[in-house]
This record gives sequence, structure tokens and C-alpha cells, in this order.
Amino acid sequence: MVNPLDLPEILARVGSYITIWHLDEHGACYFQPKDMLSCIQVSHHFRNTLLPILWYTFDEGAMLRVPIDVIRKCTLYFRVHLNYRCRRDYRPNNREPCTRLTHLTTSWRVGHMGRSDIDFIKSNPGLKHLEARESLYFKAFCGDLFSNLQELEYLRYYLRDAKNHHGPHHQLFQPISANLKVLHLRCDKGTLDLQGLFFPNVKKLLVRLSSPQDMMDLLHGCPNLERLGSNPFARDGSTNFIPALKAGACPLLSDLAIGVTMEQEEDLAHVLEHRTGFQKLEILLDELRECLTRAINHHASSLTHLSVHVKNLQPLPVFQILSSCGQLKSVEIGEVEYSDMEILLSTDRWKNPELLESIRFKRWFREQDRCDPILARVLHGWMIPSGYMFKRETLETLFEVAKGFERLGVIMINSSVFKRIAV
Repeated sequence: MVNPLDLPEILARVGSYITIWHLDEHGACYFQPKDMLSCIQVSHHFRNTLLPILWYTFDEGAMLRVPIDVIRKCTLYFRVHLNYRCRRDYRPNNREPCTRLTHLTTSWRVGHMGRSDIDFIKSNPGLKHLEARESLYFKAFCGDLFSNLQELEYLRYYLRDAKNHHGPHHQLFQPISANLKVLHLRCDKGTLDLQGLFFPNVKKLLVRLSSPQDMMDLLHGCPNLERLGSNPFARDGSTNFIPALKAGACPLLSDLAIGVTMEQEEDLAHVLEHRTGFQKLEILLDELRECLTRAINHHASSLTHLSVHVKNLQPLPVFQILSSCGQLKSVEIGEVEYSDMEILLSTDRWKNPELLESIRFKRWFREQDRCDPILARVLHGWMIPSGYMFKRETLETLFEVAKGFERLGVIMINSSVFKRIAV
């Protein structure tokens, strides 16, 4: 009788359930393949079948202790490469050939892309995900960088200054434009000249461009876009959205993250009032005026997530939104005082409080907030993060008023997460 584990397909399936990556108490991922290494030593059959699983993901940051000679021997198994160029002892011009990657993410330590890095990217035609972190930029223009990456679906591309990258960027993006689904694009200075580019399958676009014309051309080239955002807290990057959206670009848009000045609030209100079906809105503004409150309420029947950050928050406009929008599942509000938090968690302020699943409050930490850490891990049925420094009586009041929200499972105050037990 044949042992099922003698079949490579079955052994590989079993091996896929062996834990290689673990989470520490802070939620950080670390590499600990003790069980897998024991299995690999069973036989040559186990070794040949399980090695590709062990080395499927190579993270230079998490594998700093792995000897270089071991990495060189196992390079052929890499399919996901994270934190590329994180290791200072593993230089781009002294690496083993790696040509079968599907996912490549660069390290935050990278200063610029040189010829060796460009050749590394071009040698992996099967890439579906390419992410160049913000510390990385391309030192010189390479017009055929993406010429053989027709399978690419996710791209993060950052240029500090387009003026230093003389070349046709239209030609650069053309080979990947048909298949791309997610695009993160940033250019701090200069013009990319994106006129005529067409991205029919891009559904998500996170973009920050210094040129309004580039933004206009790009948004008009994404007719099926559903999610559009920048860092809304860097308003100079997202305000360029408005002219293109007012001109009718991206008619299927349902998710928008944007920061606007007071002068631009009426333009944003115009965009929202002339569209339907927004499900998610993230807005940073100076003052929540009546025109924008009315525009948000225009999407009351579809809006499920709302994030509003107002420098001078007045509770009344927020109450008007909460009492109108009956599909809200998650809400984020800043900058708020504790007294406003308690009022906002009153069920009579909400159209459908039974649907709310999470709420986040953001506020500046003040010296008067400081107190001794709360030692209790559970308070009124809510898990307390270790070392939490805000006042116990404040939390007790919040948890008491939160009882009326049947599905509410998460309350966040800044980065501290309070989870309800058995919601």
C-alpha cells in the first residue's frame, strides 16, 4: 500500500500547513522554521518537496540571521521577495540569478535604483506585484523597465523629480497598462506627460502628482476606477483630484480619500452631489460646512465607511450626518474631545446604531490626559491594551454608553485598540 506522503502533491499540501512565520506580542512577523527544518531532514523526498515551500517567501529584513551561503543555494525557490536590498552584505551586483519572482517589494533603506536593480526587475517577467517603497527612487530613466512585465497587476512607482528622468513616460507605462489593477504613483516635481494612457482594469489608484495636467490625464485614463486616494493628510497631493472629477472622470468611483482646503470644500461638495453610490469617504478639511454636510448626506443610502478629520470640529454637523446615513459600519472622527466621544456614542444620534462595527477617535495627546497605566486587562467587557495611559473613568463612561451598539466590536482612540469580548 502506498504511503500518501510518498506522493509529492499530498506532501506539499501537508507542508503548506506547517507554520514558518510567527507573530510576536507586538504583531510583528518573524521567521521560525523549526518544524519545517525537522521535516526536511526526514528524507530526500521530503527535502525536495518541502524546500520550495520553506523558501517561497524570502524576506531580507526578517531573515537577517540566515547565512548568505544558504540564501545563495535556495535563491531558485524564491517567488515572493520582500525588503529587497535590506541586507548590506547581499549587494545587487553580487546575487544569484533570480528569475521566477511573482512579488517584489523593496526595502526602506534603498536610496536609488541602479543598473543592477533594474536588471533584477527585468529578469523576472512573471512579476504580478512590484512595490518600490517611498525611500526608493529611480536614478535614471529606463524606458523599457516594464517592457516584459505584461503580467504585472500591482505597481508602486515613485519619482522624486521627473525633470531628472528625461524620457517618454507614456512609453514606460504602455506595456503594463492593459493588465494593471492597482497603481500607486507619486511624482514630487515635474511633469510625466501621461496623455493618452489608458488603464482599463485599474480599480484602485493611490496617487500624488505635482502636475495638475498629469492628474487630469491619469484619471481620465482610468474609466473603471472604484477607489481613489492619496495621503489625505498631504492635501497638496489630493486636491488635484477635484478638477478631473468635476469634469466627469472615473464615473464608477465609490471610494474616495481626499484632503481639501476651505476654499475647495464647495468644489468637493459639487463632485459628491453630482454622483451617487459612494460607499467610503475619507475627508480632511478645516471646517465641516453646511454644503459638504449636505453633499455627504446625499450618499446616506450607500455610505458604509466615513472618516472625517476637521481642524475645528463642531459636533452638530457630524450629528446631522450620523442621523442621516443609515448604512454606516465604521466611522473615524478627529480631532475630538472626550466629552464629544461620549455624545457621539449615544445611540439616539445614529440612524441605525445596530449596524456600527467599529469607531475610531483621533485626538492630540495632552499632558492632562496622562495617568498611571491601567493594569486591568478587561474593563466592562472590553479588552484593554497593555500600558494604556488614559484615565480609567473616561473609559468606563465610554464603554457604558457603547452598550447600545449591538455589533460594535472595536473602539480606537488614536492607535490604541479596545476590543469587545464576545460581540
